[in-house]
Amino acid sequence: PISLSDDWTIGGERDYITLLQEAKSRGIPILATVWSPPAWMKTNNDVTHGGKVIVGYEDEFAEYIVIWLKALRDYYGIDVDYLSIQNEPDVNEVWETCLYSGSEIRDMIKVVGSRLALEGLNVKLYSPDIGWPNGFNSRVDPICNDPVAKNYLETLTRSEEHTSELQSHSFISYAVFCLKKKKNKLTIIYLHGFTPHH
Repeated sequence: PISLSDDWTIGGERDYITLLQEAKSRGIPILATVWSPPAWMKTNNDVTHGGKVIVGYEDEFAEYIVIWLKALRDYYGIDVDYLSIQNEPDVNEVWETCLYSGSEIRDMIKVVGSRLALEGLNVKLYSPDIGWPNGFNSRVDPICNDPVAKNYLETLTRSEEHTSELQSHSFISYAVFCLKKKKNKLTIIYLHGFTPHH
């Protein structure tokens, strides 16, 4: 069992837990997105204003993910079905953010995917949703060109608020090509999630 300290919160609000429990009781899959690692894991020592995961802390980040997923499962009866390890890795803002290049997100997917498999956690990874259309290929190409990283992904994602219809069709075609799935079998996800805080 996991021992949680008094300052541990999941999603920041108790209402999130109730909502997730209700969703699971109705058979609705749970999709979660990390918006920022803890400040002490980051180069800027801040959960906001971008920053990056400190080199050498990748395994710590994977451990953090595992603890969070197990806490949701063991304490609240919530199994997460899908997980993105970073919301909008190309965005530096005043809210919770963390920056990743394409190669950095590729390598982190491999670290986290390997750890989830080791722990026996049946959580499917989806690619980080890219905030801006011109940041998509630079961050997804390294994943799609790496057979190990690509194998951990269930689907590709992107934010839609800055995306034209033409770009959306192009994205779907790219996702089919990358993940080698038939179009009618491919899950396309557009969403935002919540940040686990500690």
